[in-house]
Amino acid sequence: MNINKTSWPFFLVLLLTLVGVAYFGHQSYSAQYEYYHLKTETTQILTWEDRLLNVNTYVFEDSKYGVMRYVTEDAMASLKSLQKEANQNAIYVLISGLAGLILLSIFYVTKRANARWMGISILSVSIILLVYGILCPMMEMEVYKDDFAVEIKLQELGDRIKGSNVLAKGAYDLLDLDDVFNDRTHVFEGRMYFFYQSKSIYDLIKLLWQQNNYFVAIAIGLFSVVVPLVKIALSLCFLLFKRFKNYPKLKAVVGFIGKWSMADVMVVATYLGYISFYNLNFGITTNSNVLVGIYFFSAYVILSIISYFLVAKHLKPKQNGEIHKL
Repeated sequence: MNINKTSWPFFLVLLLTLVGVAYFGHQSYSAQYEYYHLKTETTQILTWEDRLLNVNTYVFEDSKYGVMRYVTEDAMASLKSLQKEANQNAIYVLISGLAGLILLSIFYVTKRANARWMGISILSVSIILLVYGILCPMMEMEVYKDDFAVEIKLQELGDRIKGSNVLAKGAYDLLDLDDVFNDRTHVFEGRMYFFYQSKSIYDLIKLLWQQNNYFVAIAIGLFSVVVPLVKIALSLCFLLFKRFKNYPKLKAVVGFIGKWSMADVMVVATYLGYISFYNLNFGITTNSNVLVGIYFFSAYVILSIISYFLVAKHLKPKQNGEIHKL
């Protein structure tokens, strides 16, 4: 692990880059999960089950939900602020990571740092991005309807009651039930939620495991968590410790994992497709939004591909059978 050819400003820039990516990543993660919990609470308040299936909301004034409407309007404003905060910090993560790697590349091009430490720098940043890519929600899906209107047909029922017998007609007229048994449209003011879902890769694996979908949970965990972590760990070992070059089986493992560089992208694409098309309903509003997790995971994939070429170059033997020195 020779650092003689690497200048101290290189390590200072590397340290600042890692601190910046980790700090802004944590800020984005915190804001995104606060958004998730508040959004989940809001959708549970305005769920369709507590309104459409509640007879009282049809007969009496919907005053309870009138109050809830104002409460949720305040919550919606807070949600916009939290999502903006999460997105801004995600942008800061990408900017700090990109700026730091550009500066580190300048050190490398000007021979003030060797390729080994350049590869280690890229892998170090990719570890942080991978962690937040796994923990942060990637996408949200919501199905709702604003000012949902339900047609109530009671006129025919009232006519049958009045025509059943004289006693029933007398009671009907005495109680003046014409206003009750008439055709009308009941409007549930505000927003009514039918479905909401937002999960990270970690949340999805946990949910699938709890639902006994072990095969799918293991597959997603393997390609989205285990394979990337093993790939980074082995790559760091080859770059940090020269003795690892003497193990051909480990080289074969790195080469094999490198061929699966796009497998994690495929898994995420499948996951997003599942979220996007699940529980779609016609006649109501369906909305999906990309969240910060997809940005972190995508950035990790890009850096992972770049680091693979650096490690491959490091392990590629010269014509005389030696390993390329970095």
